[in-house]
Amino acid sequence: MSNSQQVLVIGSGAAGMTVALELSNKHKVSILSK
Repeated sequence: MSNSQQVLVIGSGAAGMTVALELSNKHKVSILSK
């Protein structure tokens, strides 16, 4: 059984992209931007 979770990152600026890259190793990541 997988312990992976889905994560939604709101914003694709420098901080949002950094968080998305870090979390993508263990979680499914979606990015929402304008």
